[in-house]
Amino acid sequence: MLKLVVLFLFLTTFATSEKVCCKALTAQCLSCAAGKSVEDYCRQHPAAIGCPKQKACCRAYNLKCLSCASGVSEVEFCRKNPGHQVCPKPEPRVCCRALTAECMACSEGVDVEKYCKSNPNTAGCQRPRICCEALTAQCLSCASGETIDSYCSKNPQTPGCPQPENRICCMAMTASCLACAQGVAVEDYCLKNPETVGCNSSH
Repeated sequence: MLKLVVLFLFLTTFATSEKVCCKALTAQCLSCAAGKSVEDYCRQHPAAIGCPKQKACCRAYNLKCLSCASGVSEVEFCRKNPGHQVCPKPEPRVCCRALTAECMACSEGVDVEKYCKSNPNTAGCQRPRICCEALTAQCLSCASGETIDSYCSKNPQTPGCPQPENRICCMAMTASCLACAQGVAVEDYCLKNPETVGCNSSH
């Protein structure tokens, strides 16, 4: 009795694990029966019903046929095969003939910046500014890319900036003395400070 039960379980398991395939003569059914994927079956039997049709390409030696045979577009074919004789030739580059960065870069087919990195002494290449390193007006103005006058107007106490001449002014609280101390004309001082002693007599 026990042997019959074991045999029944074995047969039941085998029957349920067996793959059930359709019976039509199509790629799906035939690949199932062969225990393969549809893709693998079609690779071996491309003419089977249900397999994707292979693209028919012309056989001439031209861009259309060669790109079709490669399974890519004409543009993609030429991108992958630059200089191929079936691909259109690029327009000839017309460059100036002067020995300048712009002309030389054009003739080499690179941009000016890239050309100047390799040939920094070529006319037209912007040369890096080489500045001294002292903390003087000359060095600091060079490093900031401005003139000494411009730099000194913002930083007048920097060594090397022109300093105003030492003025000897009187010490009285009069228009002439106070104007001298501020380095302005008496008239300009009195316009801003009309009540100062000496302003009334100056007009």
